[in-house]
Order: sequence, then structure tokens, then C-alpha cells
Amino acid sequence: MKSTQNDLKKRGYINDEELQNYQDIPHAVMVSWINNSDPVKRSIAAHYLDAALKEEIILLIDQLKKEKCLYTRIAICEKLQTGNTLTASLMVKELGKIGHNQYHVLPKRSSAKKSYPLPRDIIARYLGKMDTAVFPILLEVLDTKDVSQISEVLDAIGFMAFYSPFLATKKNAEKIYTIFDRYKDNPLLIWKGLTCLSAFPLEETKLILQSYACQSDVLGLEAQRSLHLLMK
Repeated sequence: MKSTQNDLKKRGYINDEELQNYQDIPHAVMVSWINNSDPVKRSIAAHYLDAALKEEIILLIDQLKKEKCLYTRIAICEKLQTGNTLTASLMVKELGKIGHNQYHVLPKRSSAKKSYPLPRDIIARYLGKMDTAVFPILLEVLDTKDVSQISEVLDAIGFMAFYSPFLATKKNAEKIYTIFDRYKDNPLLIWKGLTCLSAFPLEETKLILQSYACQSDVLGLEAQRSLHLLMK
């Protein structure tokens, strides 16, 4: 059944034409609306807040942590996506912490996607869609010891590099390669790493993938899938 306009409003939906009606509202009012009980007003606020200003980035992230309305959540994420390296540095702290859609154990099968799979973690998803200037911020997460953040940032790194191939340099790939030694006993991180390598068409990448491709488990299947993507 098609959603009624009222149903959409309850989920925070507002179209571009309607948004234009609020462009003259004082910015201070917009800041207050990000916590308004009306999801449409929260969506409007998300549209007009500044995703490059620390105080407002924090407001957006804090609201995202508790936001239940679909279109408001999308509005907040799309605004954060327009941010800069400061935005990304604040967003990476929330990797793996918002929502319950992340992988916590190995899946039973490899991805069926014919391209790079969209990250499941909501922060990773929008980090991966940001301007490529934030890529070094993503790579820095790999140097931490936070396994949850590393797991999700691998998705964002792979997604961004897959759609911006100039990022797939040997230097950047070497950051991914370290995962296979440091976390050889963590199947989930190995699986994420194998997926990530599908964005890095280098000889060393192929050797790593080939070393896993002979396995008769999901890691072997994922390595085979990544090799197939590299040969396209």
C-alpha cells in the first residue's frame, strides 16, 4: 500500500520545494529544530545546519544516534556527507555504534553484489560517499586497535576506492594488507579485508586473494568474488 502524505510526514519527509519555504528562517531557530518533536522540523534543520562547523556536526551526530524517523535519518546523513575532514574525523568515532545492521559474525555466503556492496553501518555508508579528501581520515582508523571501528571503516575505504580508482595506490593498499597479519585470527576482519581488496587492482592484492581463494568456506568465496571484480 502506498504511503499517504501524512504517513510520510510522520517519518520526516519534506520535498525540495517545501524546503525552500524555510530558507529565511533564522539559523538559531534551525539549530533548535534539530531536537524538535516534529520530525519534519528535524529534517528541515538537518538540511540547513552547517556540516563543516564542529558544534553543528556534533548536533547532527547526536540526533542521528537517537533518530527513529526514516526520512529525518536520511536528511541528517546526507548533510553529514557534504562535510569536510573535520566532519569525517568526528564521524569515524561513531563507526559501529549506531544502529544494529552491522555484521558481527561471518555471513554464511559471500556478497551477491556485482559491484562494491553498500556498507551496512550507517556511518560507514556515508563516510564512503564523502569527498575523497577525507580518505586519509578513513585510513587512519586502521592504525587504531578498535576492532569494531576497523571492521566498519574497511567497508567505507573499499567503497570509496572502488568508485574513485585513483585512490587505489600501492601506498594506500599497503594499509589494507596489514590487516591480514594483525588480525589473522579474526575471520570477520579478514572477510572485510578481502572485500575491501576488490577496490585495489594490484599484483600484491591478487596474490593475497589467491592465497584465500582455495579455501572451501566463505572467505574463499569472498576472495574469488574480489578476484572476479578485479578482472573486469
